[in-house]
Amino acid sequence: MAVAALSFKNTVSDEDYYTIVGIEFILPFIMDLISNPIFLYIRKKRVGYFCCKNNEESQLHEELQQEVKEVNQENRDVIEENQANTLYV
Repeated sequence: MAVAALSFKNTVSDEDYYTIVGIEFILPFIMDLISNPIFLYIRKKRVGYFCCKNNEESQLHEELQQEVKEVNQENRDVIEENQANTLYV
């Protein structure tokens, strides 16, 4: 940023130079304020979290997956039992 600002020294009037220096130093901060929330939103959509995983959320997710596995196994057992009963009827 400093190199870009210094490259305009002695090429434009003092007022224009100060404007250019201000733009060169303020613009990156403005870009960060605008672009970082966009990048974080895109990351949340892509990965599922902003910066790091929340342990509570991952633990809850694991518990839900375990419950789903248990229900699936119970359903399989019921289906097998029904199939076994219908063969002997």
